Amino acid sequence: DMMMGSPFQSLVKGLDEKYGTESIPSDGNDKIFMFSDPLSATYVVNSGFIALDREKSRRCLESWRKEMDANPGFPKDQLSLNEVFEKSGEDENYGCEIVPMEHENYLRYTVNESFMLNMMDEEVYPNLIHIYNSCKAEKFSETSTELFVSDVLMLSEEEKAKHGYGKAVITPSKTDWESTQRRLPELAVEEEDDGHEDLTYFGA
Repeated sequence: DMMMGSPFQSLVKGLDEKYGTESIPSDGNDKIFMFSDPLSATYVVNSGFIALDREKSRRCLESWRKEMDANPGFPKDQLSLNEVFEKSGEDENYGCEIVPMEHENYLRYTVNESFMLNMMDEEVYPNLIHIYNSCKAEKFSETSTELFVSDVLMLSEEEKAKHGYGKAVITPSKTDWESTQRRLPELAVEEEDDGHEDLTYFGA
């Protein structure tokens, strides 16, 4: 559910200059870098995009895996990630640091249909664009979604006709939805004052 809107090289260069994603010290904690998730009251960071050094992130990834194994009832891996984030903040010898990154022009959410279409008027797209392919996508018209995706990806008429971008929506079954709400009722989707739903479930 992530699309590239601008060259990947500018994203890598920008994140390294601001957060040191490619210059992690050999001594000290391992690190993983993720964008903050201001649209969710539940998740500190969004696991849809991770910047890491394979050799200097292993303790973080191992801790995340252990939390997922220890909490099989969690409906999303980001809840296990929250546990790692909290424990790493409490113990300086934990061996891992999760670094939240600001969105700036690196990442943009298609919060609602009008917001998505307004992005087409901007001179340059963000590096990463988060779209929806589950039940929230049903609130976006197929025409608008196909128009937006085709513009971002610069698709030809042949590609649009062949693949039908914007027409595929993954709809969770009623059983899956009820099961998730039963196990973690505090994560139920609620309407907000601005007219769009909170992105707790489908922001990643």
